[in-house]
Parts: sequence; structure tokens; C-alpha cells
Amino acid sequence: AGSFLKKILIFPLGKTKKATIVFSLVLVSVLFFWQWREAPVTSPATINLSSETDSQAGISFEATPLNFSFNQLVKFEITIDTHSGSLDFDLTKISTLEDDKGKQYYPLEWLGGETGGHHRSGILTFPKLENQPRLIRLIIQDSPQRVFEWSL
Repeated sequence: AGSFLKKILIFPLGKTKKATIVFSLVLVSVLFFWQWREAPVTSPATINLSSETDSQAGISFEATPLNFSFNQLVKFEITIDTHSGSLDFDLTKISTLEDDKGKQYYPLEWLGGETGGHHRSGILTFPKLENQPRLIRLIIQDSPQRVFEWSL
């Protein structure tokens, strides 16, 4: 038993003490930086926006934002109805999207009914928004100007 106790008593505690301090500092540093590291960028949640309607000059437009999120293309479901005349216009040429900072966006595509007839519907797509605005405004310059506005 004396030799075991002797080995413990002559163990080099100075080196052990230094190693324990260095190990503890490294461990605390790693845990600190791991805890306070920058959170990963995640996509913002989808914002539910309601339909807006504009009825002027015998034509009714309904615009509904689809699955709105700041990190993806902005899409609107557009429904147009009239009981007189024909719906002979290209929505990609008469539509703009504007934010509260004055930035304008132009349509990328229209997927839907062709020009003409009394009823049309489809999806009007715009580029992703910049700088997360607080408000967007869809402007359709038909014979009267139609403005649809959403707070974000």
C-alpha cells in the first residue's frame, strides 16, 4: 500500500494543473463561440395576404398574392371579368409592382388565359423583392389605373 500512496504523492501536479487550466480555457472558449455563433439564415415564413378587388369601367379585377415570402418570386393570381367588350391586353405590359421605397419591379411572365374574351385568369409573376419592404403595390394600367396594395 505504501508504494501506491508514494506514487500518488510524487505525481507531477504542476504539469497536471497547467494541462487542466489549458483544457478548461479551450473548452470554455469553444462553448462560448458555439453558443454565440451567428444563427443560420432561414427563410422567412409565408405571409398570408388577402385578395383585393377593383371594379371600374365595366371590368372587374381580383388580385390575390400567392404564398408570399421575401425570399421567392412574387406571384399574384389575377381574375378578370367583364360583360361588355373584350379583354384584349397583355398583363405583362401594363402591370408593375412597386414597394414603399419606390423600387419598381416588372413582370417576368403571365401564365394563364390568352387575350380576348370576357373572362381571364392566371398567375402574374414578378422578381423577388429587395430589402424587405413594408408595403407593396400592384399597379395595372388598364384604361383606368388599378392599384392593389398590401402591408407586409
